[in-house]
Amino acid sequence: MGRKADNLPRRAARLARILGEEFSGCSQMTLKALQETFGIVDQNVFAAATPFAGGIARDGEVCGALLGALMFVGMLCGRRRLERTSESEDYSRCMSLAVKVYEDFKQEYGSVRCRDVHLRLFGRVYDLKEP
Repeated sequence: MGRKADNLPRRAARLARILGEEFSGCSQMTLKALQETFGIVDQNVFAAATPFAGGIARDGEVCGALLGALMFVGMLCGRRRLERTSESEDYSRCMSLAVKVYEDFKQEYGSVRCRDVHLRLFGRVYDLKEP
């Protein structure tokens, strides 16, 4: 991978922070930043990420930013047709990358739960259903 490609994840992370500060919705902002940075934009997938914000419907469960990143992984290499998982090269390749993203996120933040990430980053848990 070239030097320019090595910087893409960092550029996407920076853009996600900027977008998140202005628009909020961690799942969509993470996904949008990845889409824009890598030049693979799909408005339907962006819209589909809406309910994952705030740990799925603002309930503090699985982190929306992680879910947005995993949705992008699916956009890149997910199965394109109905086929058995045991026979699908796309499924296998996508799951390998998804596992890496998931494990790296968990290693970085100590958890994949939104409320746990809040506690680690902000020292408290926010109720995202309250304005």
